[in-house]
Amino acid sequence: MAAATASSTQFSVDGKTAIVTGAGSGINYSFAKLLLSRGCNVVIADLGLRPEAQKLVDEYSSPTAGKARAVFVETNVVQWPELENMFVVADKEFGGADIVLLPPLHPSKTTPSLIASLPRSAPEQASSNRTGQTSGTHPAPPTPKTPPTLPRELATTSSSTSTSRTPSAAPSSP
Repeated sequence: MAAATASSTQFSVDGKTAIVTGAGSGINYSFAKLLLSRGCNVVIADLGLRPEAQKLVDEYSSPTAGKARAVFVETNVVQWPELENMFVVADKEFGGADIVLLPPLHPSKTTPSLIASLPRSAPEQASSNRTGQTSGTHPAPPTPKTPPTLPRELATTSSSTSTSRTPSAAPSSP
């Protein structure tokens, strides 16, 4: 099998907008920096910024024709209102998001015991979108099937604490 050439695997992000969670430091900071260098606007959604990330936001914060911009929005990815706000910021600043990088799936965030331990009076902390698509325990990027405004209908009337879903029966053939 022939190796793919660099030119055949590159995609242009110039003029696009990305929401990158966790870009206040680490690998997602590097990813945000790369996107900005390629002309992509970036909404950095994180709890805070390390000094190098603050410098990046400062460098790319001024609206200059033909230059990508970066904005920071304080975001705790397990709080639905804060996740919703990062999309609101992307809409306000850039007219929406073309790319959304969400946190990786992590087993400790998806255990039934964690969900069961959350108070029923605070469903927004459950990190479980029961009415739309999810990526791990967080909302999936906007698609034609997922509205940009994230649903807050997370409460359940069931007393069950199980997070498993039973697939519905297959439809019968006509």
